Amino acid sequence: MISSHLSTFGYRHQILCGRGTTALWLAVRSIVCQYPDQPVEIVIPDLLCSTILDGILLAGAVPRFAAVSVDRYTVTPTTIAAAITTNTRAILVAHLFGHVVDIPAIRVAAPHLPIIEDAVQGLGGVNVGTAGDLSFLSFDPTKMIGGHGGVLMLNDDSLADLVRADLLTLEPDWSAVRRALSVVLDPAAAKGYELQLRLLARNLLRTFDNTPANVNGILADWQTLPLRVTQRNEKALWLQESLSDLSLTRPAIYPTDSIWRYTFAAQSSHAARRIAHALARSGVLATKLYTPLSRLLGQNAATADLASKLINLWVDDSVDNSYLQRAIQVIRSHNNPANSC
Repeated sequence: MISSHLSTFGYRHQILCGRGTTALWLAVRSIVCQYPDQPVEIVIPDLLCSTILDGILLAGAVPRFAAVSVDRYTVTPTTIAAAITTNTRAILVAHLFGHVVDIPAIRVAAPHLPIIEDAVQGLGGVNVGTAGDLSFLSFDPTKMIGGHGGVLMLNDDSLADLVRADLLTLEPDWSAVRRALSVVLDPAAAKGYELQLRLLARNLLRTFDNTPANVNGILADWQTLPLRVTQRNEKALWLQESLSDLSLTRPAIYPTDSIWRYTFAAQSSHAARRIAHALARSGVLATKLYTPLSRLLGQNAATADLASKLINLWVDDSVDNSYLQRAIQVIRSHNNPANSC
């Protein structure tokens, strides 16, 4: 059963739902409900999947953006502290691309704020999913464990009651959503964003698919997760070493990590686009995944320069050594403008 795996994270409550975004929404809603008619701000990493932003706003909270480090792509105590205001009610941390966040250090920097741990991309890393006051996972063919669904884990009994009540309806408080949008957008843009959220809500907020096919698929992937994490990290370290002599900014990879995608930074945004296009033409799976979330709200993004230079390479079991070698050859050929077409 899925519950036997979830019990290893050490939380009293493990609440299954339809998506990781649903789990995030449930977590933030439980915090928003504690502050009726008061502003609720959640500090979140500026570099992350856009559905995180949707989940925060759908819960009626205002996002405040923390920059991520150049060498790990994760928030730090310093960047978190810079984003905290008197209305901050929680901090969201994410193990972006599988680089494990130092949550204890962040807790020391902000000891009175609950931490929501997005454990999706770093699942399988050391202590990942165990360090937040609330932690959530996502099951999806593109993530560390396949299938479809999400889970929110927490210890607080009163919050768990709020979560279960919201799970029964999965209905946003649209008045709270409008208040949050009015803080971050002008009236016309806020109205447009609300319409977009209303269209997205049915897909983002779902109940868990407990059919045998889905449950068995999740269980099968969970059993092989340790082996697959080892294989992913080995591929990431091989790429790291193979790119060591090039003018690229490579991430720090720790033994505690569970690399979802190997990500490096080119010298410039132009170089990153050139390399990414060359990889695509060669049939290599590579992406430039994330635009800074703050930019989606029209704000100046401290992470914009870094985000424009990043390239993500697949390291899952769909790629083998010959595939990775081809990726290295393409990167080497197109890293230097003089050698590119």
